[in-house]
Amino acid sequence: EVIFSAPTQDETDVEPTVTLRIQFNRDLDPATFKDQVRLGYVGFVPGDPSWAPPSVTVRYDEGRRTMEIRFNTPLEPDRKLQVRLLEGIKGTDGQALVPWTLNFTTASRQ
Repeated sequence: EVIFSAPTQDETDVEPTVTLRIQFNRDLDPATFKDQVRLGYVGFVPGDPSWAPPSVTVRYDEGRRTMEIRFNTPLEPDRKLQVRLLEGIKGTDGQALVPWTLNFTTASRQ
């Protein structure tokens, strides 16, 4: 299960260039991450490119048991983002991750 995240649940004023870090209580198998990490803006508006799900790069630090999600472009300002980790993510022992959701809001433009 997840034991820590940065940003934290319902955090506001998150910088659009944030790198998301999620720490787990056991070792995960990075080969199981594909299609199991879902991200999207809450309130998606079909056809509006500024609401398209952000493109990311996911990396796993085995020593720290930490998933790092880097956004390939800055996030849209003043938007709520939802990150979901699905049960298809497996530990190195083969057990499924308890599904987990994080919501946070990006900072407004200055």
